[in-house]
Amino acid sequence: MFSSILVATDLSARSERALRRAFSLAEQHDAALTVLSIVDEDLPATSASRLKTEAEEELERLCASISPRAATLRVEIADPTQAIVAATEDGGTDLLVMGTHRPRPVLDIFSGTTMERIVRAVSVPVLLVKDPVDHPYRFLLAGIDLSPSCAGALKAATAL
Repeated sequence: MFSSILVATDLSARSERALRRAFSLAEQHDAALTVLSIVDEDLPATSASRLKTEAEEELERLCASISPRAATLRVEIADPTQAIVAATEDGGTDLLVMGTHRPRPVLDIFSGTTMERIVRAVSVPVLLVKDPVDHPYRFLLAGIDLSPSCAGALKAATAL
């Protein structure tokens, strides 16, 4: 079902769960895997450059510790929402995998989360990973509104 999986990570523990699930799904579906991390472009240029180098090193280490499976690693300095949406459109992505968002109740009420903005903007199914990856999926719970995008998401979910 999936031939190209994109996982977006901010290198947090929440994102590591998503990274582990993405490697597992890539193996299960024999899919190409791209791992994307974004350094916020609003940071000072020297800080962003240093963080980009550190993120590249951390991604290499982390991915190697998860699986020997080859993955394309990308670290970019950009706006996180725009870069993740663009990456799903550029590479023929079938599935976007992300970790859940860190709760920030007051701020999220006014601006929404980055995760919410991405989910609304992409045209591919999005898997939000919350739990540790210690077993394959066995059950499916889907909230649907009978739209074409929900139908596509449900089809993708049943493939998982």
